[in-house]
Amino acid sequence: MKKVLMVVLLLTFIAFTLISGTLAYYTISIDNLASGSVVAKNFVFVEDGEDSFGDNVKIAPGESVTWQFSVTNYDENTKRISETDMDLEFTLVLSGADGKQKIIPLQLTVTDGNDNPVIVRDLEGNQLDPITGNVTQAIFTDTLPLSTEKQTKTYNIKIDWPFNGQNDTQYAGAGGTYLKVIATAKQAEPQS
Repeated sequence: MKKVLMVVLLLTFIAFTLISGTLAYYTISIDNLASGSVVAKNFVFVEDGEDSFGDNVKIAPGESVTWQFSVTNYDENTKRISETDMDLEFTLVLSGADGKQKIIPLQLTVTDGNDNPVIVRDLEGNQLDPITGNVTQAIFTDTLPLSTEKQTKTYNIKIDWPFNGQNDTQYAGAGGTYLKVIATAKQAEPQS
C-alpha cells in the first residue's frame, strides 16, 4: 500500500509540474533564411541613403553560388513612395573572410532580374566582365525613375569558382572570401 501511495504521489507530482510548466520541454526552430545557393536582401530607398549587406561566400571548386538583391522605392512600413528620380550606385567589395585570404579564382557576374548582363566597372572606370578574384571593389549604377507606383529592381550576383584541375587543398582552411554589397541612393540631378 505504501508503494502504491508513493507511485500515485510521484505521478501526481510529475503531472502537476508538466501542467504548470516547471518540467515542460520547450523547443524552438529558427528558419534558415540565407542558406543554400541564394542570399537575398531588399534595399528600400524613398530618399537619399545608404545600406549594405555582406556574408562569407560558401563555395568550393567547380561550384556556383547566386546572391540576389532588390531595390524598391516604396517603404511598406510607412507606405511612403519616393518623390524624386533616384540615382543608384552599387559597390561590390571583395575581401578575405575573418582570418582568411580571399580566394583568387572566383569570378563574379552581375545580371538584372531578367538575367541581362549589367555593366560593372572597377574604380578606374574599366569595364569588368567577369569580375575576377584579384579585384577588390567594383561599381555599377542604375536609376529608379519618378513614379507614383511601387517600383522594384532585382539584381543577381553569380559567383563561380571555375575548376581547372588546380589543387584545391591549398584553399582548405586558409581561403575564404567575404562579399559585401553597398547600395547608395541619391536624388537624381535635374536634366538641363
